[in-house]
Amino acid sequence: MPSPPFDVRPVVIGVHNHATLGGLKAVIRVDGAVTLAGSSGPLDLFRPTRVELARSVGVKPAFFRDTRLVGTITVRPDSDRSPVVGSVQRVEYILVAPFKRLLFYLSIAVCSIAAVFLLVRVWRRLTTLEYTEISSPRVC
Repeated sequence: MPSPPFDVRPVVIGVHNHATLGGLKAVIRVDGAVTLAGSSGPLDLFRPTRVELARSVGVKPAFFRDTRLVGTITVRPDSDRSPVVGSVQRVEYILVAPFKRLLFYLSIAVCSIAAVFLLVRVWRRLTTLEYTEISSPRVC
C-alpha cells in the first residue's frame, strides 16, 4: 500500500544562473523500512517530482497496533564527480492497524443496539403504565 504522494524538488542553493550547472541531475535513494513505490530515474533540478513511498518487502504490518516505518530519503547528484552535496531527510510512514477501525465500527453497532433496546423498553413501560391506570378503576 503506497503512501500519499509528495513532491521532491532538488535545488542548488546559491546558483543564480541555472546554465552554469551543465545538465546536473539528481537521484533519490531511500534507506530503512521504506522503499520507492515507482521507479526513480535522474531528476531535473528545480523541477518538482511526485514520489510515493511503500513498505519494504520484509516488513509486515501488525493487526492490533499501528506499524511505524522509519527511513531516510537522500537526494544527491547523479554523478560522484560533481561538487554538490546531497540532502538527507528522515521519514516516518505509519500504517494504521485494521483492528482499530473494526473495533470502532463494532462499538458503534453495539451502542446503537443497546440504545434501541433501552428506548423500546422505556416506551413499552410508559405505554403499559398508562393503559393499566386508565383501564382499571380504583375502588375505595
